[in-house]
Amino acid sequence: MEIEQDTLVEIGVSLLGVGLFIVGVIVIGLFLADGGLAGQGAQALIGLMVLFILVMTLAGYWLSGREA
Repeated sequence: MEIEQDTLVEIGVSLLGVGLFIVGVIVIGLFLADGGLAGQGAQALIGLMVLFILVMTLAGYWLSGREA
C-alpha cells in the first residue's frame, strides 16, 4: 500500500503540532509543579491551548493552500 506524498506531509505536520503541544504541557508541568498550577500554571496551560489552536489552524490553512 502506497501513501501519497501530500498525505505524508499532512501526517507529519499534525504529528509535529501535537508533539510540540505535549512537550509544552510537560515543560509547564515540570516548571510549575511546586503548587504553581493553581494560578500561573493554569494561565500558562490556557495560553498553550490557545497557541496550539492557532498553530493548527494556520497549518491547516497552509496545507489547504498547497493542494490548489
